[in-house]
Amino acid sequence: MRRVTQGPAHSPASLCDRATIGAVTTPSAPTRPLGPSGRTAVLVLVAAVLIAMLALPVRSWFLQRAQIAAAQEQLTATQERITQLQLQRQQWSDKAYIEEQARERLGYVYPGEVGIVVLKPGDTSRSGTQPRTWYEGLWQTVDSASGRGVTAVGDPVQVRPSAPR
Repeated sequence: MRRVTQGPAHSPASLCDRATIGAVTTPSAPTRPLGPSGRTAVLVLVAAVLIAMLALPVRSWFLQRAQIAAAQEQLTATQERITQLQLQRQQWSDKAYIEEQARERLGYVYPGEVGIVVLKPGDTSRSGTQPRTWYEGLWQTVDSASGRGVTAVGDPVQVRPSAPR
């Protein structure tokens, strides 16, 4: 039994007849587009997102470092001030220092001593218009406020002739 096939028979002659010899062409390399590729765009996008995510923490870190440095400077200044105040407290605990300050600043003298104040030319800190005691100062203030005496700075007060007396 012979099989019947449809279509051309497969004989060596028929294959040669059908074969044509043509010019052999090699496929050309695909040309790349001039713009960025999809991979490049995704890579750039990922890099931009990473930079955006890291920008705020890095900025915060630098700000915190600056705040820490400022706080350390303030701490150092405060510690120096504390040291100065402790030395001053030690000085004020010494009776000789207290006596020296009372004589120098307040003009105190011991009973029986005579206090002498030497005025230098141009020294206005202790002039004749300054009161020597607290009640003289009080009275000078009352006089200057009433308009009859010398003011606290030594200027005469101008009184109106029509002022009530």
